[in-house]
Formats: sequence, structure tokens, C-alpha cells
Amino acid sequence: MSTDNNLAGFELCLPDRSNLEAVFTKKQLEYWNKLPAQFRFEDIADQLVPRATLDRLLKRAESVGWVEQNADGTWQKKGNQ
Repeated sequence: MSTDNNLAGFELCLPDRSNLEAVFTKKQLEYWNKLPAQFRFEDIADQLVPRATLDRLLKRAESVGWVEQNADGTWQKKGNQ
């Protein structure tokens, strides 16, 4: 039996306040709120957010589709957080 017409899976949803709080710790959420909509890692690291924390925060946000890295190296937040 073909499953081509019966695909199962999920789609990423844009973040809102409730699911941000479910994914990030309280401190991570504070840092997330400090991030501009678009930024370069080096401009933010150790300025607004500690470098190691920013790295973990971006990895977690990227894993749920809330941020992406553009070809020019900038990071872009998605949705209306």
C-alpha cells in the first residue's frame, strides 16, 4: 500500500509567547527577548548575551525553526515573538 497520499509528520509553527516559554528556560527567554530581529553572532556575543549561552540559545531556537542563518552569516528571528 502506498503512503504517498497519507503522509504523516508535522510542520513547524511560528513561535508565540506560550511556546517560547515551553522551549526556553526563563533565563534563555530573557536573552531571546534582547536579540534584535536580525543580527550577527559576533555583534551580540559577549555584548548582549554571553557567547556560550548565545550558541546554545541559537541551537535550540534553530532546532524548532524559530531562527535561521542567512547566506551572509546573519541570524534572522522568525515569527512574531
